[in-house]
Amino acid sequence: DSFHFALAVERRHHRIERPIAAIGLLIGLPEFVARGKALGDRRCRHDGLGIGTCGRAGAEAGGAEIACLELPHAVARIAVSADETRLACWGDGQVSLVGVKEPALGSTIACAGDLLELTWSPCGRWLLGGCRDKALLLVDVAAGTADRIVDFPAPVHNVAVSPAADAMVASGAFRVVGWRLPDLPFGTHDGTPIETGKPGLTLVDRIAVHPSRDLCAVGYGTGLVMLCRIGHGDEMLVREGTGDAVTALAWSDDGAHLAIGGTDGGLSIATFPNNMFK
Repeated sequence: DSFHFALAVERRHHRIERPIAAIGLLIGLPEFVARGKALGDRRCRHDGLGIGTCGRAGAEAGGAEIACLELPHAVARIAVSADETRLACWGDGQVSLVGVKEPALGSTIACAGDLLELTWSPCGRWLLGGCRDKALLLVDVAAGTADRIVDFPAPVHNVAVSPAADAMVASGAFRVVGWRLPDLPFGTHDGTPIETGKPGLTLVDRIAVHPSRDLCAVGYGTGLVMLCRIGHGDEMLVREGTGDAVTALAWSDDGAHLAIGGTDGGLSIATFPNNMFK
């Protein structure tokens, strides 16, 4: 269980003319099918949801819309459940649950906040959202209720679940904030908090959890990027501060590459060798 790093990290850097708000890493040929299932081309409409299918061959033809649902609110964020059977569609202070295999509107749950990101817990019980108004949204899907953890020092740009660490982590504070799953804070219940990395004087702006290890990449407003073990104080420097804030982090599916985007339009890719973690 020890946390050791090899020293070699390959870094590549490119510059884009505009600030980078989001990154997606594709390694190898593009795929439009999630785990062999056609869930691509999920298109948002102002007052509803269009669900389409797009495979490798279908991509060239533009895909085909197979269902259209009218929701009781606008759709600004969509998240797919881990088992790919449900969509969570958020907008106008509400989140609607939609079945995928036989598209139909399920329940709609009121949840205040200005969401920047929305994700499911692996068990499907929780919806987790980071909010622009310095709060963390938690939705208990089974109970149909929502709660908010407020008074973060900064907007919560990222909230993520690490199956390897069995934890939820979030940005927006002076260290990575987190709780053990499934014991999350809700109502008067405090949950089981965990501490990740070391607290500092600079706010954590962005995080990205490793796809298969209990690790979390952490980006700061200074351009600094660290790698932390979730639930532990161990840290490793990935990139020195550049003076320009980190605004996007993304891992490749195999966990070998970390993309880093910033306000200056800079795009760096850190590549970790196979023997990086021992």
